[in-house]
Amino acid sequence: MTLAAVQRLDTFGNLEVRFSERNAEAHALCSVFQFDREALVCESIGNEMGHNWLTLHLKKLEDGGPFQRYMEHLEFLWDGARVWEPSEA
Repeated sequence: MTLAAVQRLDTFGNLEVRFSERNAEAHALCSVFQFDREALVCESIGNEMGHNWLTLHLKKLEDGGPFQRYMEHLEFLWDGARVWEPSEA
């Protein structure tokens, strides 16, 4: 569902989507939508479907805060992830 929505949103062809399997056993499923100083992080909760996941709205207020810590972790995952090609939908 998310990939179909992303495909419709990407009218300018400048969104990048990746799938991470790096250290998969050490992190829960999540979707992250990162902007300049804000991010939406959708975390998996138990056996729920995506529309029932917890969504966190993070804002960068200080260096070393929750936003920065999440982004550092996500950069680690992003660097080891494979790029999604729309033809996979």
